[in-house]
Amino acid sequence: MVRCWEDIYRADRSRSDMEQEMVLHCRNGGSYDIHYSITPLSTLDGDNIGSVLVIQDVTESRKMLRQLSYSATHDALTHLANRASFEKRLQQRLQTIQESPQHHALVFIDLDRFKAVNDSAGHAAGDALLRELASLMLSMLRSGDLLARLGGDEFGLLLPDCNSDSACFTVTRLINAINDYHLCGKGACIGSAPAPGSR
Repeated sequence: MVRCWEDIYRADRSRSDMEQEMVLHCRNGGSYDIHYSITPLSTLDGDNIGSVLVIQDVTESRKMLRQLSYSATHDALTHLANRASFEKRLQQRLQTIQESPQHHALVFIDLDRFKAVNDSAGHAAGDALLRELASLMLSMLRSGDLLARLGGDEFGLLLPDCNSDSACFTVTRLINAINDYHLCGKGACIGSAPAPGSR
């Protein structure tokens, strides 16, 4: 709350309204999102006689905004990036290719005969398989790689700063892991290519 009192002092000195947000951390490990506004009070003669401080707990509304923001960029089933987020990130990379000597690789993954899983075991089993394969693939990638679910059983993978040999190695590992997965037994079609303009 030290920051809040400092803002009150600044508002008093400047005689102007002020609004801020901050996070209050509790001893039990919890936290609250707080919005506060400060309005200086003056007499008719212009003498400052104090300020009005209004504090609002906006934890739930901020949580909802974060959830909406997350939903706009992530796939609800696998929690990977969604198509829109993937395309935006890819476009950003393409715009910087001419300015950077780095190599980038673009990979598309399509699970083989996935429809048969849904038809024979049900959509719940198919959803579980997608989640587990997404987690499996994600565990084999670097922190800077971007794996996204593009829709259905299709995935996109962006490998920044990755030459052809490294991309082939990563793709081979993914193919082997999917083929060996004990709940799958289906395999996948994977195509990769250097990003246009990569050197």
